[in-house]
Amino acid sequence: MNKLAFTGAGMAGAGGVGLGGYAAYTMVQPSNVKEALIKNNFKLTADLKEQERSKAWTKVEGTYKVEATNDTKIGNKEISATTAQDIESWCKTALEVGVKDKRYESTYSKASRWCVIYTTISEKLTLENKKLSSDTSSLKTKYEGMPEDLKKSITSETDQTGQKTKEWCENNAKRSFLGTQDTHYQNLTKYCLT
Repeated sequence: MNKLAFTGAGMAGAGGVGLGGYAAYTMVQPSNVKEALIKNNFKLTADLKEQERSKAWTKVEGTYKVEATNDTKIGNKEISATTAQDIESWCKTALEVGVKDKRYESTYSKASRWCVIYTTISEKLTLENKKLSSDTSSLKTKYEGMPEDLKKSITSETDQTGQKTKEWCENNAKRSFLGTQDTHYQNLTKYCLT
């Protein structure tokens, strides 16, 4: 075999391997939001067993009402009026949005918050054998030691600071647990525990 033919055969073989590699690469790429979430190691709420799934959607509703903003909001309803069923229905549709759809990035971002299994701060505190305080007089005392910006986020009425602090603690415990360095987690452990 002459050198030119040998080189040509080698290049054709390399081209075939490259084309085969590209074909294999495109076959394993996610085609929609659901596949992308799974590829990124998220576990989907929709994949839970029926009893667990109902409880999980209720948890998502609580978290949604505390954390959702105009950027992370789903559908057209007001955040406070959105139900667990609304979120479940939205997720069912969102998971099928294709990667080439112009809504993909936004949908993926929202689905990674509202359609996946996660731990709330409340669940994390329970795992650590910590409990939110329900003693409003104790919470009123803790309120007095809080930074001003945190106080403003709770209430402007000084005669109800204990009760308002309790409500603030309970609502923020519904947030997603993002790690021990998360500000919400740190504030809860500092000001809301028994």
